[in-house]
Amino acid sequence: MARGRATDLAVRNKIIQQHQNRISQLQIGRTFHLAQSTICSIIKLFTTTGNSRPGKAPGQKLTLSDRENKRRRVAWAKSHLSWTPSQWEKVLWTDESIFEVSCGNIGRKAIRKKYEANDLSCYKGVVNKASSMIVWGCLAANVVGSLYFYTGTIKAPDSKSVLEVNLRKSVQRLFGRKRYIFQQDNPRPHTAKITLTKHVPVLEWPAASPDLSPLENIWRILMRNMAQRRPRNIQQLQDYLRQEWEKISTDTLNRLVSSMPKRPAAVIRRKGDVISW
Repeated sequence: MARGRATDLAVRNKIIQQHQNRISQLQIGRTFHLAQSTICSIIKLFTTTGNSRPGKAPGQKLTLSDRENKRRRVAWAKSHLSWTPSQWEKVLWTDESIFEVSCGNIGRKAIRKKYEANDLSCYKGVVNKASSMIVWGCLAANVVGSLYFYTGTIKAPDSKSVLEVNLRKSVQRLFGRKRYIFQQDNPRPHTAKITLTKHVPVLEWPAASPDLSPLENIWRILMRNMAQRRPRNIQQLQDYLRQEWEKISTDTLNRLVSSMPKRPAAVIRRKGDVISW
């Protein structure tokens, strides 16, 4: 990331989520390819102000992008303020998140004598960068759908394959033959023309708004559980994620989706700024 360039707000929010899940600053920095000093500054700002958005210098105006994002978030909130709980229950929520294999010095310490300093048998391999992967998931008000594990970065053809392979069986599981509304955020692979679904209404979604999606709350739960279970390789990480994903209770899903009528009102009160949910 270029020097002096502000970290994207959505990334900042994910950093705070991982910090709250007790993931170390070193691991967070590796996940988002940011310097540890940057991670530390973002976390310090959040702990002192309760907000992850960087402050503006006295007299400095908001950028056009900041103003536009806030305006769009408020407009979205006003247009969905009157939605009933039953309308939100028809939404199919989709999103991706990054999960990382646990690493670091775990277990007993090895103590060697002075003359053993150059003995190769006393050296231990060090993981400079933890393995990670991107996970796609979906859910509705009463049950979770499928998980899909990406290898590498997400491109438009990847998003298309997820929709074609996983979305169809998830919709059958979540809604049967009932009508539903498809929700996805706005990264470029998602908004590419080839990923647009046909004959399915798509929920309008403002940019940089993970705080509005109940699926982000589920990612935080999974990250906390992964930090406790400490998977050591990608296969173990996938196995643990599937196990914890299936354990998500109906009560948890209902509680999160039932909070949706309150979130637009909170956005309006905050004048488009990020809400704590």
